[in-house]
This record gives sequence, structure tokens and C-alpha cells, in this order.
Amino acid sequence: MTREKMVLNMFFVYNLFFVLEAPLRYFLQSVNVSFFIYIRDFILVASVVMMIEAWVQTLRINYRIFIAVLIIISGALWGGYLNGIFQTLFGIKVILPFFFGVFISKYYCTYKTYFYNMFSIFFMIICTGILLEYFVPDLPWNNLNESVMGIEVASSMTDEMYGMRRILGFGRSIFYNSMLLYLSYIFVFLKYEHCIKKLIFLTIIGCFCVLLTTAKGAIGSFFIALILLVLYKFKKTKYVGKLLSILLTILFSIGMIMFPVYAIFSTSGFDINDEISLILFSSFNVRLLWTWPTAYQIINEYGGNELLGLGIGGMGASSWYFSPERLYSPLDNGFVWLFGYFGLISLIIIGYYIVKVIRMNGQPAYEIFFPALMFNGMFICVFEFPLPQILLGMIIMQPRTIK
Repeated sequence: MTREKMVLNMFFVYNLFFVLEAPLRYFLQSVNVSFFIYIRDFILVASVVMMIEAWVQTLRINYRIFIAVLIIISGALWGGYLNGIFQTLFGIKVILPFFFGVFISKYYCTYKTYFYNMFSIFFMIICTGILLEYFVPDLPWNNLNESVMGIEVASSMTDEMYGMRRILGFGRSIFYNSMLLYLSYIFVFLKYEHCIKKLIFLTIIGCFCVLLTTAKGAIGSFFIALILLVLYKFKKTKYVGKLLSILLTILFSIGMIMFPVYAIFSTSGFDINDEISLILFSSFNVRLLWTWPTAYQIINEYGGNELLGLGIGGMGASSWYFSPERLYSPLDNGFVWLFGYFGLISLIIIGYYIVKVIRMNGQPAYEIFFPALMFNGMFICVFEFPLPQILLGMIIMQPRTIK
């Protein structure tokens, strides 16, 4: 097996762990080897080691990666000082998928068909799981908890929204599973764009499944991606699609930043007078009045500041695992997570990606993925999840134009 094939297979297996996470956890728990689920982390670390090995052999220094490493080192040192070594190491583990993306980015153009096929498989599995749970609600892994190395972990985070059951399928988190659905759909569309009947059928399935998840951010991202994909497909509307992609990228990125900033100074949310406004805005009000102000409070209460944040590992999952005594916020916003890790440098990071995506040409997967992700990032901590980090790592290494 060539090095390229091995890396691509590692990428496939790593993401497959998340696509099938709930039944995998259920099976591993049933045979008393729950910790085997973390084989995916071994794959992740191995890929980064291979990347370092390849760099040592060439001794080529890419300025973008050099700057990214400097930012992460500074964030890790500050995080280690404030939060301790283990919490910081966990935080570094959380952002390792970014480097996985950097590593495999060079294979995207050469093995584009492989990526299309891989994400098509993920799309089929995700939709199958959602449809299965829709027709068979009591799957064995639903609401199952397990203990992994002494830590209580939910195998499947099933819940309800206003009496409606949120359908996970084979995923563990409703937010990540729905995110995987619309990200996979982008590649499905690009694969089948010339097979109209198949494309229409898969689009209908995708629309139905994402609606079943009831994840409003992911539903919006799915239909944003669908509109942009349709515009990019035809020569007469491709320019309109590119212009819309740029406008939405800027608009959603500003929204992702401004909503939590507004929440710091605001004491009022949306008026909720009927059932429709309850469904649409109640969760946003929770973010506006509690989640985002609490996140800012955490930064100031535990030694952080606006310039540097709390450092790597200071907020999010690593804080929940290693500092349960601390005030906790789920963050629920991409900028809030970045700000917690890197402080005001997060504005430079977001600005770089906006410029990078705007200047891209002939790369619809990236040009469509980013605005869809930014929309979801206004309401969900998108950068803490592996696949978005991988795609962001791939973006910074891509040339401006692919013919």
C-alpha cells in the first residue's frame, strides 16, 4: 500500500468512527472494551506524526503552517499556565484534526474521486441511521451512558425539543451528526451533479433527514449549501453563486462575532408570543441571555483576558472534563470558542479564512462549505468538531485556483 492510500484510508476510518459512533460505543461497551473507541485518536496522532516525519525529510517551511504552529504554541503556553498541563493537552488533542487536514490537503486534487466516494458513503450511512431511528425509535444505544477510564460518557445524546424527538441515528451528538450530514451532502452533490435523477433523489432524502434532526442551524446550513450548489452548477448563474458565497461568508462571519459581543451588553432577547416564535427563538434567547455572557464571565473569572483568552483547553470540552468545579458554558458559537482559546487573535484567524475563501476560484467544495459552516457557527461551537477542523486545515494549503 502506498503512503497516499494509507493516509486516505486513515482519514476514512477516522471519520467513520464519528459517523457510526453511537452503535460503536454500544457494541464496545457490550464486550467490555469501551476504551477501544479511542483508536480514532491513535489514528489522529499517527497522522500528525507522519506529517512531522514528511516535513523533516523535506525541511520545507510553509509560512502559513509556521504561523499556525506559533499561535498554537502561544495558546498552549498560556493555557498551561492558567489551566494545568493535562487540560491543555486535552485542548491540543481537540485541535489536532486541523493538522490532519493540513496533511491530507495535498491529496485532494489528485484523489478527488476518492473524497467524493468517501463522503457519499458517510451521507448514506447518516441518512440510513436517521431513517432507521425515525421508523424504529427505540434503538439500543439511545440514552446509553458508559464509564470510560472512570469518566461517565453518554454514548448517544438523545433529547427532545418542544415535545419533538431529536433523531440522531448512528451519531452521538445531534449537532455533529447534522453537521456531518450537510458537509457530506456538498460532496454528494458534486459527485452526482451530472446524474440528475440520482441527485434529485439524494437531495430529497437529505432534506428529509436534516429536517428530522430538528437542528435549526444545520437545517439552515443545508439549504444554504443547496442553493449555492445549484447556482454553481450552471455557467449562467455561477458568477451569481460566487458573489452570493462571498456575501454570505462576510455576513455570517460578522453575525458569528457580533451576536455574542451584543450579548455581553444586552439584557433582553427576542419577544416570544406564540408557538412559532418559541420554536424559532427560545434557544437563541438562552444563548443571548446566559450561554454567551457566561462564557465571557468564565474568561475573566479564571485568569483570562480579552487579549489572550483562557488559552488552549480553557473552555469547552476540556474544561468540562478536567475542571468540573468551574462555571461552565457550552459556548454554542464558533467565535466564542476561538476567543476562549486564542483571544483577539481569533479575529485575525477568521479574517484570514474570509479572505482565503473569497479569493478562491474553481473550488466549489470549499467556497460553499465555508459560508454554510459560518451560518451554523453563529449558533453552534463548530470549530470544536473534527471534520470542520480538517476541512479548515485543507483550505489553508489549497492554491487560489484549480482549473
